[in-house]
Amino acid sequence: MLNRRLLRIKAMQALYAFKQAEKSGYDVARDLIGESFEQLALVEGRDIILPEKQTAIGVALFDEAFKSGRMPADIEHPEARREAAAAFEYYLKQLQKDRDFVGRNMVLEAEKIYKHYVSVLALTLALAEQVQMEEDEKTQMHIKPAPLPGYMLKLHTNTILQTLRDFKPYEDERIRQDVTWEDTENAAFVRKLYRDSLKNDERYQEYIAAKQVSPEEEEKILRHIAKNIILKNELTKVFFEEDDITWNEDRDVIFSMVSKTFKSAAAGQPEMAALSPDWVEDRQFFRDLYSLTLSHEKEHEPLIATKLQNWDMSRVATTDSIMLHMALTEMLYFPSIPVKATINEYLELAKVYSTPQSKQFINGVLDALSAELTTAGRIKKSGRGLIDNQ
Repeated sequence: MLNRRLLRIKAMQALYAFKQAEKSGYDVARDLIGESFEQLALVEGRDIILPEKQTAIGVALFDEAFKSGRMPADIEHPEARREAAAAFEYYLKQLQKDRDFVGRNMVLEAEKIYKHYVSVLALTLALAEQVQMEEDEKTQMHIKPAPLPGYMLKLHTNTILQTLRDFKPYEDERIRQDVTWEDTENAAFVRKLYRDSLKNDERYQEYIAAKQVSPEEEEKILRHIAKNIILKNELTKVFFEEDDITWNEDRDVIFSMVSKTFKSAAAGQPEMAALSPDWVEDRQFFRDLYSLTLSHEKEHEPLIATKLQNWDMSRVATTDSIMLHMALTEMLYFPSIPVKATINEYLELAKVYSTPQSKQFINGVLDALSAELTTAGRIKKSGRGLIDNQ
C-alpha cells in the first residue's frame, strides 16, 4: 500500500517540478519587459537604443521586486517601472497558478496508483481470457482436432480468478476507474503480452504442465504473472508510462495491493485493497507537506543557510535544498512525527535521489537544526511525535 515515504518522494518531485516552473516563469516575465519596449519602438518609431536602456532598467527593477517581494519606487523611470510592475504581476499570478496546478496534479498522480492496481487485476484476467480465446480460435480453424485437455487451460479456470470475476466490488471499481482491456488497442496489447511474454515463460509452462495444482500454487502463479509478466515487463512499462511517468516507482505499491487481493480471494473472502490504511489522513499530510514547505520557504532559508558552513544556498543542489526544506517543515509543523523519524526518512531519500555526498551533508545540517530549534523551544512534538524526543 501507499506509505508516507512514497508520499514524501512524490511531494519532493512536485516541489522540484514547481521550482522548474518558477524559474521558467521568472525568465518569461523578464523577457516580457524587453518585448514590451521593442513593441513600443516599432509603434512609436523610437531609437532602438532607448528601448534597450529602458529594458535594462526595467529588468533591474523586476529583479529587485523578485528579491524583496514588492516593486520599488522609481520616479525617474516611470515607463521602465510600469513594464517591470506588469511583468512582476504576471510572474506572481503565474507562480500561483503553477503552485496550485502542481499541488492538485500531485494528489491526482498519487491516486492514479489505485487505478493502475485495478488495471493490473483486470490485465491478469484478460491474459487468462486470452488463453481460452487462443484455444477456441485454433479449434474453430481446425488446427487441432479437439481442444487441449482441460488441465492445459488452468489459468482461465484458476479458482482465484473465477472468484475475482464474480466479485462485484471489483467489477464496480473496474467500471468506476474506466478500466478495460477489450477495446482494439488494448486487446492487441494483451495478445502481444501473452504471446511474447507469458506463453513462453518457464514458470507458467510448469504451471500448465501440472495435472493438479494446489490453492497455494494457484495464488503463486498469479503473483508471478503480476510481478514478472506485467509489472517488470518492458512492454507494460512503456504502455503504462504513456499515462503515468511515475509507473516505475509505483510498481511495488501496486504489487502489494494486487497480492493482497489475490490472497483474500484465495481464502474465499475477496476484498479490494485500499490505497493506504487511511488515505484521508495521508492525503492531508501529503498536501500539507507540499503547501507548508512552499509557504515557509523564505522563512526557513536563513535558518538552513546558517548551518551550511561557508556554503552559499545557491551552491546547494536543488534536490538537496528541497529535502532540507521539507525536513525542516516536518520538524516544525508536524507535531506527531518524531524528529529522528523525519531525519531518517530524508537520509533514505538522499541515498536514492541525490549525490553520494548528500546523505552526510543533509544529516549534518538537519542534526544541527534540530538541536538548535529544540533548545529554542520551536520544535514542539505531541503524541507519537514524542517517541524519540524524551
